[in-house]
Formats: sequence, structure tokens, C-alpha cells
Amino acid sequence: MFGAIREGKEASVEFFNKWVAEVKAHVPADRLLVFEAKQGWKPLCEFLNVPIPNRPYPRVNDTDSMRNNIQRLKIMSYTVFFGIPAIVSAAAAYYFVI
Repeated sequence: MFGAIREGKEASVEFFNKWVAEVKAHVPADRLLVFEAKQGWKPLCEFLNVPIPNRPYPRVNDTDSMRNNIQRLKIMSYTVFFGIPAIVSAAAAYYFVI
């Protein structure tokens, strides 16, 4: 999988499609749910034979959320690699000057 990802989008899509075909070839249809999160609760709950919850289907990994998470990680990385050493250096300079 990671090799396909390194090769780019086309190789990744090809890997994914082959994997889906392999799973479909080996898992009995009555035991397999091909599901996309955008379909919501209904197909998942019907497949599992459980009631549909009275709350919206979670959407924590949508594109906007992922972009926000990546931005937060970048900010935290910059803080760790640049901000903290700068603060420590300034504190040390202040301490030794006084």
C-alpha cells in the first residue's frame, strides 16, 4: 500500500481498486458491506441489523476538518521547533544578564 502511495494517485487508485476486487472475490456477499461514510447510518445499521441512532452520522474526517487538523499540526510543529527554543534562549539571556 505505501509503495502505491509513494508512486502517486494513479497507482494508489489502482491498488485500492484491486484490493476491493480481492475482498469481494473472497467474502460472501451476505457478509460484506461496501459502504461509504457519506451514505450515513441507514445502510450500516441495516447491515448490522441494529436501530438507526437518533443523532447525525459523525463527520469528523471530512475535508475541512482534515485541513484544519493539518493546519493545527503545522502550528504546533513550528511552536515546538522554533517557539520553545526562542523562549528558552530569551529566558537564559535574561537570567545571565541579571
